[in-house]
Amino acid sequence: MQRDRKMTIENISVNKSFGGWHKQYSHYSNILNCTMQFAIFFPPQVVCGKKVPVIYWLSDVSCTIGIYTKWLRINQSAKRRELI
Repeated sequence: MQRDRKMTIENISVNKSFGGWHKQYSHYSNILNCTMQFAIFFPPQVVCGKKVPVIYWLSDVSCTIGIYTKWLRINQSAKRRELI
């Protein structure tokens, strides 16, 4: 059993998107006993040092990162509204 595993976050991809950066990460969940993934979009304003609001989106198990970003076009919307 891997309950004693220390949580580390690994960057698994970085892509330029709508003038900002879309980054994907993975980490191991001791509670769920599996590897989890999440993504963060950094709009161009953040790259220049501006502080912007953050929106957290929690999806269910049937929604992958790829489906989420494609369906909602979240990066384009986040850039327009200056959101992380």
